[in-house]
Amino acid sequence: MLLSRSHLSSITASSSIILSTSNESQHYKCIDDPSGVSPYAVPENQSVLYYDPTVQISKNQPFSICTWAPEGSTLTPEIDCPSDSQYVLTPVIPMTTDLMMSRIAQAQNLIINSSSNSSIDYFQNLTSIHCTVDYLSCYNYSEYLMIQDIFTNFIWQSFTITFNDISCDVSTVRSYLFVIADSSSQKKLFRFVHKLEKQIAQNGIQIKLPRLERFHITLAGVNYAYPSNFSNAEVDCSVYDNELHALNINPFYIRNGEYSSATCFSYIDSSNPSQKVTIFRIFNDANPSSSIYCLKSLQKLQLVNTNLTILPDIKNFQNLQSLIIQTDNGYIDKHLPSEFGQLISLLELKLSNIANLEDLPDEIKYLNQLQTLTLEKIPNFNKIPDESISKLIKLNRLNLIELPNLSNIPSKMNNFQLLQQLEITNTNINNLKLENLASLYNLTVTFNAILQTIEITNMLTLSSIDIRNNNELLILKLEKLPSMRTMLLSDNAQLKTVTLNNIFTLYYFTSKSLLNLESISFENTPFLSTLQILSSPQLKSISFVNVTSISSLDLSGCQLTTFPESILTLKSLVSLVMTSNQLSTLPLTLSTDLPNLQVLHLQNNKFQGNIFQSPLIYIHELYLTNNSLTSIDGIGNFKSLQILNLDYNQISSIPLEIIKVSPTLKTITINNNLLNHIPLPMINMRLLNSFTAMNNNVSYQERLYLYDYFRQSSINISF
Repeated sequence: MLLSRSHLSSITASSSIILSTSNESQHYKCIDDPSGVSPYAVPENQSVLYYDPTVQISKNQPFSICTWAPEGSTLTPEIDCPSDSQYVLTPVIPMTTDLMMSRIAQAQNLIINSSSNSSIDYFQNLTSIHCTVDYLSCYNYSEYLMIQDIFTNFIWQSFTITFNDISCDVSTVRSYLFVIADSSSQKKLFRFVHKLEKQIAQNGIQIKLPRLERFHITLAGVNYAYPSNFSNAEVDCSVYDNELHALNINPFYIRNGEYSSATCFSYIDSSNPSQKVTIFRIFNDANPSSSIYCLKSLQKLQLVNTNLTILPDIKNFQNLQSLIIQTDNGYIDKHLPSEFGQLISLLELKLSNIANLEDLPDEIKYLNQLQTLTLEKIPNFNKIPDESISKLIKLNRLNLIELPNLSNIPSKMNNFQLLQQLEITNTNINNLKLENLASLYNLTVTFNAILQTIEITNMLTLSSIDIRNNNELLILKLEKLPSMRTMLLSDNAQLKTVTLNNIFTLYYFTSKSLLNLESISFENTPFLSTLQILSSPQLKSISFVNVTSISSLDLSGCQLTTFPESILTLKSLVSLVMTSNQLSTLPLTLSTDLPNLQVLHLQNNKFQGNIFQSPLIYIHELYLTNNSLTSIDGIGNFKSLQILNLDYNQISSIPLEIIKVSPTLKTITINNNLLNHIPLPMINMRLLNSFTAMNNNVSYQERLYLYDYFRQSSINISF
């Protein structure tokens, strides 16, 4: 082929390496040229070409013995040139010595062995191997004849050139594999061409496109499926007539159509059986054929409970968008092949219950369309390639689940600005710090055995957090989460300190079984309405700063011995639950400090003697089950009381002043106390609809009398 300027002008970037002549077995790779942006990044560690011929050119004769050709097709002059100037001349140096052709043949064999046949568009014919000297474009016929005459009479001295570099130039159509002249030879050839162009110019002919490209010999043109290491390929797809043939070779029944939990496949066009297979799902058919790797049109592949080894041929799945592998029965190796990085269309990757896998290949960085990555139940998985995974900037779901040997998450999490959901469950990470993930709205961090600190800061869209069963977690800090509405912390047994700051939309917060929690603080959470801190027996401090909307607070099971004064700042509090603590007194200012408090739960505390002498005048519901109260004298001052529960105390009498709360009281329960008498005037408590006083010391005769007596009223009684 005579490579034209039109080809070169379409090249958007080039890559090159220097080949060593001392070690021909060394493998090389093409390195992206930072001066341009290539439409195709050549995967690393793939190209295995090397070349080191020395070519002797000793031709003290007219240039006319070299080949030149007015190749209109090489430039498409009808498009690129004026209508009256469409002649092109491409003089070349022929490289047809026996030594050169032998070396070129070796290089081309290496190309063949480095890729599948389908990736090679063409090879340069050995009998036409050449180095193009110049690209002379867009001349009229008279200029063409004059240049031809200059070529015929041009004389030069002998010189030696050496080709020992490799380059792969990438265009929008294909890649070109070149052998490049070394630095010294480039200088010689450029001097040679400059003399030739100067002579043309001296004859009044403009050099419209001076030679700029490095001098080279084109070996082959390859498409974007190249390069790949063909020596690693294990499946010969040429033995199958078509994809249907490759599919049917499997030793199990495959349904035609889409089924959610059955082995099945689907066509692009199901009415035409010759069409290519786009969807293939295998469920519990253990031994699929490696012919799967010949289904090159697949868009979705799901393997559940199969014995398929991941071969380098996975590179064939250039159209694959979804890959799900669940339960491999130990057939997948410790390391996935580097060809995994060639799944350039992949949007979803899920690997689950993979027995031996230890890591992901660095080439995962080429999966730049990937949106969902799930790694689940992989017991030996211990490494995410940090730099590589940070390239997956389109990720919107990342699930790291049951990876007990994984000790790191990507350090450049900030690259994932499209990430919406993140789950980290049962890993071996020690610290978790997340910040500035603009799209994250759901975060789950659970069952991480050695996780000690969590810091989550400045997440604009984070609206749901689930942090549970991280048994070594000591410190949790949440700050600047303007979209957070609900939060659950549960069973983090060692958690000591929780800080929540600037979470403006937080509405609901619950923590359960934080057995070592000592301190929790809320600052600038103005819309927090419901707060539950349950079963935290070591709790010593709870603080509120600019928390103005809490209406429900539950501190059950915290073993508090004194009433936290910070609660008295919650002016909007309506319901306060302090069940199962060690309280024996309440603040004297409770009613005045909490004017909206209506429901108070104080079951299972240490209150003794008389009911509260400073009346709770705003309380509607009062629950005092299982304390040590002996008297409820003063109950008449509880002017708003509607429900009173006094079960399991030591109260011996009900004072007549209880009649004073008849305008409001609807329910009284005083089971399992020491009552020996019921005041008969209670029959006139006309709003009272339920009165229960079972298991007291009231005699059987009196109870019969009371049943008969209260039958006149609408009160439901149990004595």
